[in-house]
Amino acid sequence: MQYTAFSKDTLVFRGYEDDHFIINAERYTQNLLLIDNQVHQPWGQKSVAELTEQDFCFLDQQQPEILLIGTGDCTRFPSPAIMQLFDQRRIPFECMNSAAAARTFNLLLAEDRRVAAAMYLPGIKA
Repeated sequence: MQYTAFSKDTLVFRGYEDDHFIINAERYTQNLLLIDNQVHQPWGQKSVAELTEQDFCFLDQQQPEILLIGTGDCTRFPSPAIMQLFDQRRIPFECMNSAAAARTFNLLLAEDRRVAAAMYLPGIKA
């Protein structure tokens, strides 16, 4: 396996627990969006089912190659309307629990992919 060293300025997930993420050396205790090497928080609604088009307004200006949606403690899916939005904009997306999404984000970033992560805290039952 080849190890990829990220530059110190590249934001990557370094850890997570039920109530936080660690991105580089900083701890985040709210749901967040990580895109184009920037963290935006708070992000999203109380639950994945409540996500609206407004929660994804960043797609108007920043279109990733793939969008990872970390859905808390287990895999959940947004409403059909939100999935249709991604389809209309031709944005591939994957829903998975937040721990898996954090690991997948780092892996795709190491492959120089333009990836975004919309993340609920790992312990949330969203």
